[in-house]
Amino acid sequence: MKKKEIEKFANLHLLPALSGFCVRGHLLYEVPVGNILRAFLFESSGFSATAFYPQVFVQPLYIPSDYLTLNTGRRFLGPWEFDAGTEVQLGQRLLSHIHSAGLPFLRAHGTLEGIIRETKANPSVNVNPHLRQQLAYSLLLLGRNDEGLDELDKTLSILNRSRDRAPWEHTLLEEVGALREKLKRNPVEVVETLHAWTEQTRQQLKLPA
Repeated sequence: MKKKEIEKFANLHLLPALSGFCVRGHLLYEVPVGNILRAFLFESSGFSATAFYPQVFVQPLYIPSDYLTLNTGRRFLGPWEFDAGTEVQLGQRLLSHIHSAGLPFLRAHGTLEGIIRETKANPSVNVNPHLRQQLAYSLLLLGRNDEGLDELDKTLSILNRSRDRAPWEHTLLEEVGALREKLKRNPVEVVETLHAWTEQTRQQLKLPA
């Protein structure tokens, strides 16, 4: 299912029942976006021209990225097929999942507090530096600087376990280390930096404010 087909389908069968959402390609997202992207993604299957995988997710834009990360999200259960002549039924089925599972997920996880709660509950947080980074930056934006500093240190600790670091690990190590230095020097700089990264990521993903 191509992005243009998904966009046309969403405009006709989903958006009329979803106030406050916009669609671009295979991404259906809530506006205004703010510093957290709250969205649904309809990924095409690499094995079928008609199959796709709908999922709901949130993405903190204050973590620099030029792609959708999908670290905090859920896929809709069941097989999903886009067959000509069944658009109305497919739209109704998707809307049912969106209202019963998708929107509640966005309400629960689409805030700084929600991201913190979800990240802490993720069992991979103790070994995944990206999750620790997400937790640290979210805490810092809320002004919980002591907790944020602790999470920055844990992120660095995870990265320092690697003897043969990949390029992305070096980049993340430098980024987190620099933010830690700013926090020790002047916490206001940290918030300014996170806001700047939000705008940078928003532009990379071609999202409105």
